[in-house]
Amino acid sequence: MNLENLISLIKEKVGNLSDGSIEIAGVKTETDVDQLIELLARDSLIIGKLSIKIDDKVSDYFISKFVNMDPKPKLIGLSLPNIKLTHSSWKQFFERLQDFRNLKSLSIENSNFDYSNDLGYLGGYLSSNPMLNAIDLCNDNKIDDKTFKSGPTAKQLYEYLQNNTHLISFEYGNKFDHILSTNISKEIVQKLVTNALEAVNDLKIPQAVSKLQDDSYLQNVKENLDKYVKDAIEDSLKKGTKDEKKIELDFYDMPISIKMLKIGLAELKENYDLAMQDTDFKESEQAEKIRDLGKYYYSQNCLVDALDKMYQQELKASAHDKPILHNLREDFLKEWKSASTTENLTERNQKMNKLFNSMIDNCEEAAGKVKDKTSGALIKNILLVLSAILTVGISLGIYAAVTKKSRAERGSFFFKDTEFSKNAIDEVNKSVEAAQTEVKKGL
Repeated sequence: MNLENLISLIKEKVGNLSDGSIEIAGVKTETDVDQLIELLARDSLIIGKLSIKIDDKVSDYFISKFVNMDPKPKLIGLSLPNIKLTHSSWKQFFERLQDFRNLKSLSIENSNFDYSNDLGYLGGYLSSNPMLNAIDLCNDNKIDDKTFKSGPTAKQLYEYLQNNTHLISFEYGNKFDHILSTNISKEIVQKLVTNALEAVNDLKIPQAVSKLQDDSYLQNVKENLDKYVKDAIEDSLKKGTKDEKKIELDFYDMPISIKMLKIGLAELKENYDLAMQDTDFKESEQAEKIRDLGKYYYSQNCLVDALDKMYQQELKASAHDKPILHNLREDFLKEWKSASTTENLTERNQKMNKLFNSMIDNCEEAAGKVKDKTSGALIKNILLVLSAILTVGISLGIYAAVTKKSRAERGSFFFKDTEFSKNAIDEVNKSVEAAQTEVKKGL
């Protein structure tokens, strides 16, 4: 492309060439360089990839003009194929390259860049931690080059990369050298891999924050987790009955309902862990609510697991303990199923609140009746899980002892302005504390 065509393209795209690749050839004189720099020197100009082929006679002149042009365009990718520079020009180029703050990729393929003698200039640029993701120093004539595979030069490059968090691709030598095996040291490879993982992570963080601040997304998560809990309860009730064969299992004999619950919780935790890397989100009230939400459903997952262990114990328990465990587990699951399928949200939460408190009382009573140590330990484990569910449920406003129905049904995901009855909550807390005291006594 010549300068006239570039001028027309810039006018057509109103300066936004971010999705295009521009190749400029025929830069042979200082006048050509001056005209090109004059055309590029505008801060409103955005170019996705700019490739410039420069005659050797004016390459040093071009570099002096290029790095000093003011204002500078927003260059995302820059390619200077076959460029030949003096050592002082390479020094000037890399010292000023960091002024192009949007640059993500750089190619100086088939240039006369000296891997050893010019490394200090490149290293200084890389150690400043520019936004550069990829650099191409390949040269067709440098076949089987091992400069950065081992030895002092490889170690020097690795040291330059210590504070760099953006570079993920470093190519040198012949283009085909790294196809069968890498030609850079394992330390450099590990550093580039680490940067790549962090780059992916950096993209995921704002996405996770956006999701966890979206009430509609959270409502969908909650509805899915509620469904998985209901399905898990259904499967638990089938244990030991003629319908047990109807439980759908995965390849590892895990009930699909439990698997889906664990997957849902894992997804919520992944987004939470990512979002917590954002300082503003970490310090927000939403972060605490999301954490408690995860704990709330994780506790229910633990409760399902604990009830399954109780069923396994029931199968091998003494004749004395067997009916106690059976009745405790079956009665609770039936009531849990009934409460969880209640359509009205406020009514369902009230039933759950009552059920978990009742189960604490029943567990305390059963713990005093069973004789097998394993049976007692399992019951006390369930007491701890129930206590956790109630504690987190209260903090979320799910198990507020007194609520204003009209407010709770307005559609807000969290009951942000739910009113609590202090006396009723104190009563619940006392019940929880009493249960925890009993558990501690047996531990």
